[in-house]
Amino acid sequence: MIRELTEEDVEFEVECLPEDMHPKECFCSGDEEVDKADAAEILRRSETNPWAWCVVKVTASWNGYRASEYLGGSCYESEEDFKSVDSDYYADMKAAALAGLNAKLRAEHEKLKSLEVPSVQDP
Repeated sequence: MIRELTEEDVEFEVECLPEDMHPKECFCSGDEEVDKADAAEILRRSETNPWAWCVVKVTASWNGYRASEYLGGSCYESEEDFKSVDSDYYADMKAAALAGLNAKLRAEHEKLKSLEVPSVQDP
């Protein structure tokens, strides 16, 4: 058995990746004109700020092992805005990436068990 890694054991990395989905696909307020204006504003902002319309990737890493969590259709001012306490997304994504990393390490541990050689006892 191996112990679970905690947030203190790992490094977290946040990346802003391009979003392929058009912003208009994310709005459904019931007012088509408002939705259209909101999507246009996001597209305008995204010309100078990649965080205005992106996929956020949070990666947990430990000793070369990595696991990531993604959030598409994201609209933020900056990485700091994404990480702000007003949003639980960052905490949730860190927890999910950490859980994925622990699952990956448990699977590796199981694979490595097959390589164990029984210890030889001296007579």
